[in-house]
Amino acid sequence: MVDEAVWLDLPCPNCGEYALEAEVVLRDVALQVRPGEGGSVGVAVAHADAQLAAAACHACGEEPDLDGEEQLAEALEGAAEAWLSRLGE
Repeated sequence: MVDEAVWLDLPCPNCGEYALEAEVVLRDVALQVRPGEGGSVGVAVAHADAQLAAAACHACGEEPDLDGEEQLAEALEGAAEAWLSRLGE
């Protein structure tokens, strides 16, 4: 498992600023590997699944209560998965 810091395009539930950073743990990543000319290889992320470990706002310093806000936790995890999927683009 790998920890990655991910900036999320979601407002902080405490101050409303778009300054949330999350720590995520990769659970499942599938890569598409395509052989190219001259021995080169193209790699794309076909699937990335992440589990949210923690999140904190850089504007107000608060940590969202993820246990009490399941919708927020799901949104953060979904945004992290989308961010990880873009790594292959």
